[in-house]
This record gives sequence, structure tokens and C-alpha cells, in this order.
Amino acid sequence: MHKIGRERDRGRKFESGHQKRKRNTAFEECKEELRGSMQKYLKTGKITASEEVPEDEPQIAEPVLTEREEDSQPSTSNQFEQRNILFSTEEEATEEPQELVSFHPECSYQPLTYDPAEWTFPVEDKDRVYFIQKGPIREDILTFPLDSTKRHFSTFYYTRILSNKETQDRHWLVYSRHKDCVFCFACRLFASTRKALVSDGCSDWKNLSNRLHLHENSSDHLQNIITWMEAEKRFRCGKSIDASVQKQILLEKQRWREILERLLATVQFLASHNLPFRGHRDTLEEEKSGNFIDLIKHSAKFDPGLREHLQRIEDKRIHNHYLGKNIQN
Repeated sequence: MHKIGRERDRGRKFESGHQKRKRNTAFEECKEELRGSMQKYLKTGKITASEEVPEDEPQIAEPVLTEREEDSQPSTSNQFEQRNILFSTEEEATEEPQELVSFHPECSYQPLTYDPAEWTFPVEDKDRVYFIQKGPIREDILTFPLDSTKRHFSTFYYTRILSNKETQDRHWLVYSRHKDCVFCFACRLFASTRKALVSDGCSDWKNLSNRLHLHENSSDHLQNIITWMEAEKRFRCGKSIDASVQKQILLEKQRWREILERLLATVQFLASHNLPFRGHRDTLEEEKSGNFIDLIKHSAKFDPGLREHLQRIEDKRIHNHYLGKNIQN
């Protein structure tokens, strides 16, 4: 009798037709859910009637990838339509601390918003630094929504009228489009207790003038204004704690870059002359430590940066000095 099937098929399991249809249905549903998920990252340009498109060129809109206002998880879809995409890339905000926080797709941190109603309370330190550097931002809103009493906010409240009829700008007053209320910018950043104009905002348009008058003459408000002005001045002059730490980090990076450049130059010199690197000893204090270390010690006599590097090694202030036998090999 002939054996049915082949030897290699012995022990293999095959899905039934129902299981295959079920798997295909689940795959199609997943693909349908992900359909168009890339459209929220793209801004499709529209061709107006006044623009002329050559007949020999295909009429394909070129979407532009713009900066997102909210961070979202990266799409898992592997199906992408082939089209011309113009990427609008910007440099990472690592040169100046007042720029927007750098965007990382793998990070779940939400980008900052200018609306004080959407800030956390109390404001986190990293957000506070960002908003101090940006300052209060007022949107150009011509009409404001009416409340139940047919009243609304007005730009008139941005100006304070003194007793001598002089006017003064309330630069600390900001309007929230999200909650239709006003906040004190300084108190929103530095206050720790919940109250009107600080945590929840104020939308009592009938009594807003009195509320603003009482608030701007309060001791807490004046102290928060002083704290805000001093912090803004330090950031402008680059004398904040973060700026000084960042400056030290940049100086340390520059120092190591110069050290590595000299070590690489030494390696190139020895390799070009086919000279051995290591000697009988591997330490800086002993003699016959090899051409590599001897050449570094000789160059340190004329190079202040390299001389300081060797001094740190001798004082055991650093342990990763890139002069050991493993690096040479």
C-alpha cells in the first residue's frame, strides 16, 4: 500500500477553514482601524482655481509634516501610501533653553500649551522654566463668548487705570479660551494655594474689576510678581542654575572632545610609522610604559589640556582616562 502524504508532513498541524477565515477577518479589521492613521500627521496642500498645473505633471498634493501640538504614540501600521512628502524638520532645542522642549517619539510627555487652564497645579519645575522664558501670551480674539448673564470678557481689563488717570498694562493677566476665564500669570506659576485667578480662573465678569483690584494689591500677588521678574531676568542674562549647570556640561564635553582628538592623533602617528603601542608597564608613573603613553606624556609638556588630564589621572579624580591597555588594543 502507498503511504498517504509525505514524510515531512508527519506531525504538522494545519488550520481549518474556519480558523483561517477568522484570522483573515481579524487582520482586515485591524487594517481597517489603522487606515488613515497617518493623515493626522500630514497637512495636505490644496490647489486653488487660480493656480495652473502643467498637463504633463500628475496632480498630486504634497502633504507637509508639521510640528504636532500633542504628542501621540507612533503608528504601528506598515501600510503607507506612496506619495511625495515634504518633511519640515527643525533643529533640536538643545542650543537654547528657551526653545520648545525637544520632541522624542518614544516619550509619553505631552508638549506644553499656552493656555493656563490646561497647566497642572502646582506647575512642575520644567514647565515653570518654559513658561517664564516664553512669557504670557495673549491671543488676538475679537469676540468673546457670552455667559448666562449675557456678559463677556473684554480687552478693557488688560489695562489698569491709576488714581492719577494714568494707564498701566496688566501684563500678568491672561485669558483662557479653553475655560473662558482669566488667570494671573505670575500666581499661576508660583502660588501653592488654590484660589480665584490662580488655580481655577475667574469668570465673574460682573465683579471682575473689583476682583482684579483686590488681587493686584495683595501681598501674595506682589511677591509672585517679584519672583517672576527676578527669574525672567536671570534667564535673560543666563545666570540661572540650569544655565550654569548647562554651561559646565558644555565645557566638560568640549574638554573630552579635545582629549580624544589628541589621543586619535597619537594613534594615527604610531600606526603610520608601524610602531608598537604597549611596553613592559601600563601605568603612567613607571618607565618603559610603551610608545603610546610616552608620546602622550611628552605631548602633555606643551599641551595644557592634556597635562590637566594626566594630572587628574594621577590624583585619581577620573578612572575612565582612555589610556589603558584595553583601549590601546
